[in-house]
Amino acid sequence: MEIDISIDELTNCLISSETGEECDTEYRLVTRTISKNDVKMLKADGWKFD
Repeated sequence: MEIDISIDELTNCLISSETGEECDTEYRLVTRTISKNDVKMLKADGWKFD
């Protein structure tokens, strides 16, 4: 699979495109799959994924 992206700047974190605010990020190894209840809670918090 080929990915075609443009990088406009290098940063050490995520930046909100709406506010310009830098968002704290972290990396954690995923050791379990999320449940349907987890999905409901994440979507209620504004996360978008399929």
